[in-house]
Amino acid sequence: PPIDDPACVIPFGSQGSTNPTPLGRPTVQHGYQKFAYNPTREHFIVALTSGTWTYSEGSGWTRLTPSFPSTGSDPRALMIYDPTIDTVIWIPLAAASEKMYRFNYATASWVPFGLFPYYQGVAFTDVYSAYDPVRRKHLVTSDANGVGGSLWWLDTTGPNPAWTQIGDVPAEILGVNSVAFDTINNVFV
Repeated sequence: PPIDDPACVIPFGSQGSTNPTPLGRPTVQHGYQKFAYNPTREHFIVALTSGTWTYSEGSGWTRLTPSFPSTGSDPRALMIYDPTIDTVIWIPLAAASEKMYRFNYATASWVPFGLFPYYQGVAFTDVYSAYDPVRRKHLVTSDANGVGGSLWWLDTTGPNPAWTQIGDVPAEILGVNSVAFDTINNVFV
């Protein structure tokens, strides 16, 4: 294709294109944690400017839908796989929306799934999570742009997701920008 073909243009800033490439793949862009691995389906699910995609080693890229939930002017969001509901959850990190979504594979669409506890200090921050299979909850951490943060439990075992802020957290732990669960010792690291 010609170099000025809109399908091939990658906008400055790596925000991607709304069009797939001529080979039917998404354009290169920053992911901002808008991807998660679904072990049941054995693929990654990714939200990009050109829509919601899956990627697996055997099948390559597959576009599920040309849309994904809005994050407003801030491209950051957190996508996590939840084994309780066997799908991914979309958590917005911008003040534009408090709505969380879950992906419905049967309809290839994002369905509203409760609210993110937006408050000053979490919006426009970096958020990370790890799943605790013992408690059946996600530990969600926020890094308030390098000036501390907060810890939350996200529980999806009930009819609606429930958020509980964890208090009395040592200052050394607030603002961590990575978290994982050690299944041998049943602790977060």
